[in-house]
Amino acid sequence: MGLKWLFSSIIQQPLSKEVILIAFISSNRIFYRYYDNGTFDIITTTEVISILSKQFEFECFCGDICSLFKTSNYLVSPLNTPHKFLDKQYFLTNQQESIRLDIISKIEKTNESQVGLFFGLTGGPGTGKTLALYDLAFNTNSDDLVCIIHCGKLSLGHDYLKGTTPNINILPAKGIHNKNLSKYKYIFVDECHRIYIHQFEYIIDTVRKNHLICILSYDENQVLSRTEKKNEIVDRIRAIEGLNEYKLTNKIRTNKEIASFVQKLFYLNYKDRNTDNILNYPSISIVYANNTLEAEHFIAAYRNRGYVFINFTKSLYNKSPFDGFEEDFDTHHVIGQEFDLVAMLIDNTFYYDENDMLQSNVHPNPDYLYNQLLFQGLTRVREKLVIIVLDNMNFFEKLIKCISK
Repeated sequence: MGLKWLFSSIIQQPLSKEVILIAFISSNRIFYRYYDNGTFDIITTTEVISILSKQFEFECFCGDICSLFKTSNYLVSPLNTPHKFLDKQYFLTNQQESIRLDIISKIEKTNESQVGLFFGLTGGPGTGKTLALYDLAFNTNSDDLVCIIHCGKLSLGHDYLKGTTPNINILPAKGIHNKNLSKYKYIFVDECHRIYIHQFEYIIDTVRKNHLICILSYDENQVLSRTEKKNEIVDRIRAIEGLNEYKLTNKIRTNKEIASFVQKLFYLNYKDRNTDNILNYPSISIVYANNTLEAEHFIAAYRNRGYVFINFTKSLYNKSPFDGFEEDFDTHHVIGQEFDLVAMLIDNTFYYDENDMLQSNVHPNPDYLYNQLLFQGLTRVREKLVIIVLDNMNFFEKLIKCISK
């Protein structure tokens, strides 16, 4: 059973290559071959030799097989790779699958007289809340109308998904209180911790009055403004009578190296027994720019290498120190998305206090929180991150010292 599980796990990975799996059991000196349909066959030594000899006739991969299992190859994002999501080129973790089945079971047991059915999906960055939510939304009965509400600015991924399934509509939270939601059987709300109170109350009231099914995803640590903190939407969600809350705990989209770095960036003395054995950070680059021109050169250079430059969301009315840098996305436009390669800029806006905790100046829009905007950008990274430090030598030296062992 252990061998079958190992083989099936490997064969499910989207390597875009033909995979031949052979095991040798030393106790009985027998070769086994595993097939896509989950069956085994005993094969002879002669057959094994024949298979191995043929690898030189084709373009076979002869390097370290671990290098083929990149995060971006098998962690599909509904918003960044919507075509793969629609083709079901993704898998759910055991925890996601268990939650999915439990929610479906509770939905099937509901009755028409029930005054709304509420589910909550919570968890930190990288736990797969958005994938779990969209998987449920796109696998409902095709006769039922479904509404997905995104509490942020819609991305190109949202636009791509919109017209693909007739019974599913995707809407921004902005103006949602003016929409007729009663026609939907299912209402899914992504990034619900960012919604305004009047929008939230309208959704909840509509679900209750029309006996609908509502599934919300949220993370109380991902708020971006003082208003979002003040609204305490997560507390309001947890106060919903009859709420079924599920917490995703396994981080599937954040490798340990980047997760460790982000924690250390915000608190230089951060210790974690699970990540403290990281001796270096090969996926992290920290470069120093003496002036704006050098910073622009770095941004251009990394952009040419495939990096996405995430800039801090600007104020509509007041000047920001980051206004002069042309971004690929700002921090409000990457909500719910992920990127393999990310570059971010840090200048004298950020500093460490006497306790080595990261602090920041007040944003030109006093409602926005620079630390939270930075956290939003950093948690969008799947593979590699570059931090460009602009004219802030004290910050640069502390960060380099912190991650260099």
